[in-house]
Amino acid sequence: GTGLGRRLLRAGLVWAAGAHPGRDVVLEVLRGNDRAIVFYEREGGLRTAERPLRLAPRHMCLRPMRAR
Repeated sequence: GTGLGRRLLRAGLVWAAGAHPGRDVVLEVLRGNDRAIVFYEREGGLRTAERPLRLAPRHMCLRPMRAR
């Protein structure tokens, strides 16, 4: 791609660090969205846990990714 997603993520993390110093950023990714998971991991995200998505019509799970 053009790197837009990477620039947006990094800008968001910079903003979050300034607005909420010392707090973790938690991103939730649908299981099966392998491109997003690989992207976040490549950017330093860490898999932490899975939990059911209660609002989904089916049995989807989210993978929270904790930014470093």
